[in-house]
Amino acid sequence: MPQDQSHRPPRYYTFLLSLWDEAGDTPAWRCSLENPHTGERRGFKAINEMAAYLKEWMQQPPPKAPGSDASRPESIA
Repeated sequence: MPQDQSHRPPRYYTFLLSLWDEAGDTPAWRCSLENPHTGERRGFKAINEMAAYLKEWMQQPPPKAPGSDASRPESIA
């Protein structure tokens, strides 16, 4: 029997995504995620690294204070 999802608090998180092309012999796109609430930033050498990070991050338990990603155990570092 499906659980009633209407009583679960929503889980919303905001990150600022930056993308840039590092010039050189072989162009390479780099990216970073920044938590606007804490200012913490994490850089990635490739999009697939960022996707893997986010996938793992989303599997973490929710923060104790609903709606506060600053209290999440694995906030962007």
